[in-house]
Amino acid sequence: MNKPTIFTLILIVVAIVVVGGYFYMQGSQPTSSSSALVSSDTTASGPSDSGNILALLNQVKSLNIDTAFFQTPAYTSLTSYSVNIIPISVGNRTNPFAPVSGIPSPFSTGVVTQVATSSIKTSK
Repeated sequence: MNKPTIFTLILIVVAIVVVGGYFYMQGSQPTSSSSALVSSDTTASGPSDSGNILALLNQVKSLNIDTAFFQTPAYTSLTSYSVNIIPISVGNRTNPFAPVSGIPSPFSTGVVTQVATSSIKTSK
């Protein structure tokens, strides 16, 4: 390749990186709809906050929930497949990792083996 072609290729790559970085930075900034959630007011909550809370409380109080759904045959035909959990007593073991008396340990086989020892004499 000659020098003008390499220079042109490098210039195109740099331009793509700059344009990509610009769009990446634009995408990471908050939009106007989400920036309304961030408040720059550092004062304590005043009357406007309590007015908002009262307005929300009135909206909740004015909700009208229709309970007729709970009397429909589709809802009443539902069955519960829940499992009852049997309560068990919790003991007071000082060491929860100590072996339980009467229960064999899974690490012991119950077979006692004796290791044979021998001495090897070497002659010089």
